[in-house]
Amino acid sequence: MYLQTVTSKNSVCYYVAQSFRKEDGKHSTRVYETLGTPQEIMAKHNVTDVLAWCKNYVDELNKREKQKKKELNRTLTVSLNEGTDKGKESNVFNAGYLILEKMYYALGMGNICDEIQESRPHVAYSLDNVLKLMLFGRIIAPSSKLELATGVQKLFIENGGVELQHIYRGMDLLNSQSDTIHDRLYYYSGKMMDRNIHRLYYDCTNFYCEIEKEDDAVAGKSEEWHKEHKLRKYGHSKENRPNPIVQMGLFMDGDGMPLGFCINPGNTNEQTTMKPLERKIIKELLNF
Repeated sequence: MYLQTVTSKNSVCYYVAQSFRKEDGKHSTRVYETLGTPQEIMAKHNVTDVLAWCKNYVDELNKREKQKKKELNRTLTVSLNEGTDKGKESNVFNAGYLILEKMYYALGMGNICDEIQESRPHVAYSLDNVLKLMLFGRIIAPSSKLELATGVQKLFIENGGVELQHIYRGMDLLNSQSDTIHDRLYYYSGKMMDRNIHRLYYDCTNFYCEIEKEDDAVAGKSEEWHKEHKLRKYGHSKENRPNPIVQMGLFMDGDGMPLGFCINPGNTNEQTTMKPLERKIIKELLNF
């Protein structure tokens, strides 16, 4: 990847460009990320030397690319000892997650977590380990967050040292970086498969919550809590349950591969949820 500068009559805009090989074997370039104008970069990242910041940012992206290639080619060696005392704890471990881990790193999830964590230097836990535990645990042994940290994690060959508090804090951090994750996942998944972006599909579903009241009606909570909890609302449940629900919308390409999603309160009209996400996908992901 390299820095690209586009100069017009009245402004300058910086981009991160990337070289790639097309299906016919010819080389071409595409925009990996739009950094913005000097004024936008100075305001967003609190820097004075815009050009130097852009060059350092591109260097960091290239370092992550090299690190990702190393992770994809790593070798895990397991030593077996038949004389090990079995004791009370199990000596049987689940290695099935290693297959999922290869896909995880191929999709750039490790790089995404590193990028997010670098912007939050105060975070003391490994966001990468938290996300892997939640994803692999959900597929291999679906369970509660507490069981993931205290039980499922111990069955993996590699123990990431994830605590329950790390899972809750990691979920808040991932939620705050949703746009970055969308953008990066689209880029990395595009390297694994061809995207059929000539046709888009959109559908909504909803999830019920094991509560009887909407968030606004929950008593005994602070004003700050109510500001952050506005999703669980009464709406038309697909399971006809009388519980508050949360709505989720998903965009897919012509082959049914996910492009992006949105989360809305359960009482939101489905038709109004598509347009904001559609504009975002077309503008930022598809570069139309």
